[in-house]
Amino acid sequence: MSLNNHTHDHGPLAMKAGMTTQGGDKFIPARKIESGLGFFNVIGVVMSTKPPTQTRSQGRIFADIFSIIDPSCMEDDVHIMTYNFMVNCFQKKHTEWLPQTEVGNIVLLRRLKTSTYRGGSLNGIGYWDKLRWVTYDIQTRCFRDPDRKDSPHSETLDDRFGYSYLPYYEPSMQGKEADYCAQLADWWQAIRAKEQGITVVQCAPRPSREHHLISEVTPDTSPQGYFDCTVEILHSFENTSGPHTVYMTDYTVNPQTNAPQANWCSPELSTYIFKVEMWGHAGLLAKMMQLGEFWFLPNACVMMDSYLRLYGKLVEKHKSKKLDEVENGKNLHFHALLERKKKFEQGGGASGPPIRFDTKLIENVDGELGFFHCMVEVLHVDPASMEEPLLYVTDYTFNPNLVNPAEPAPWALGLDRRIIKIVLEGGQKGKAHDLQPGTTYRIKNLRLIKRTGVKGAFRHLGGDECLIIAVNDKEEVPALLQCKEKWKLEMK
Repeated sequence: MSLNNHTHDHGPLAMKAGMTTQGGDKFIPARKIESGLGFFNVIGVVMSTKPPTQTRSQGRIFADIFSIIDPSCMEDDVHIMTYNFMVNCFQKKHTEWLPQTEVGNIVLLRRLKTSTYRGGSLNGIGYWDKLRWVTYDIQTRCFRDPDRKDSPHSETLDDRFGYSYLPYYEPSMQGKEADYCAQLADWWQAIRAKEQGITVVQCAPRPSREHHLISEVTPDTSPQGYFDCTVEILHSFENTSGPHTVYMTDYTVNPQTNAPQANWCSPELSTYIFKVEMWGHAGLLAKMMQLGEFWFLPNACVMMDSYLRLYGKLVEKHKSKKLDEVENGKNLHFHALLERKKKFEQGGGASGPPIRFDTKLIENVDGELGFFHCMVEVLHVDPASMEEPLLYVTDYTFNPNLVNPAEPAPWALGLDRRIIKIVLEGGQKGKAHDLQPGTTYRIKNLRLIKRTGVKGAFRHLGGDECLIIAVNDKEEVPALLQCKEKWKLEMK
């Protein structure tokens, strides 16, 4: 399920950034541009521009600086522009070969590279012998002819011994680039038409470590899983021998986190919560945090636990800051969080209805599904296993990723590749003695796991939440009984 719910947007406002041409050339959403891409292409609406200047340090080199945006730069649902992408272009001979950008029009850029000069912000670089460009007029809906003046149309480099360089790109008006520019023009005009309902902010260039929504972060978040975030504190507790654990939210949903089930957390809010373990100086900071406060936390790191669920880790407190709605209300990320919270409190969640894991039959589950709920019958409980207490369950449907128990057993007869083995850990261990074979249970937040050297898929279930629930609802049981009857017919 997508985290970016656009059900409130229709027509041009629902546009997705990025596209691929008929020839296979990709144009990347501005917000997805990262260091180390190599050459890349991008199309955006020009938000700001400066007149070409001549650099002093590198001799007679002309520079052009401008910023662009596309739909990826706007935060969903709350209509706040939180990002733009800066571009620096250079030419040695002809200023007319620099992109002739105007605020409000569209520029198409091919063969850019990224740069973080002297550890600064990430931006795009258009080199004098690589960049190709064209501009698109939003009003006329046509690509514009460049104003060449006396400059040549193209030139052979390296004193005429190199290749022929042509700065001007000339796409077809019948191609995908023209179609995309037209869609981008519609999007921008729709944005302008809704200006009364949109918060437009001056976007800072993207730093090498970015501010992220919880919904965006993964262990692959650049650089090395580190990110900044703006959050509300919901709950915390101090471990006697370990980190201070703080539960927080920015009112976005990351389906790879573990949704807590506790008295302090409503079911509606649980999927929006992100757990952060605070060590060292950050642990001291955690003791100062009060429930309901808003904080800016830099240099958090995304981690993955043994159940393949994401959580955060914070060690430093340097530059962490408590936020105030009056003093910091103009902070774009804080303002966006407050808007999402308001939307959540008004009902329907910050980005539409809360994401809930689907109830699935075992036959419909694979390694790509992520977490799911299932309705199963307990076949066998082994509380004295060598590894941890083991639970064997089935819904009587077939899945080729499953394997049969290592030793033949009467309760497994005829259930070839229909049994899930669940390893009970943590707070779930003590529940093994309460589970009754032949009883139907709903098991929450499962995920099939495949590991190198381990045959078949299995599942770990840990934590203190109530994840195994006896089913008493007569409306839910028939679905399982139907699968069981179908299995019995197959066995005859």
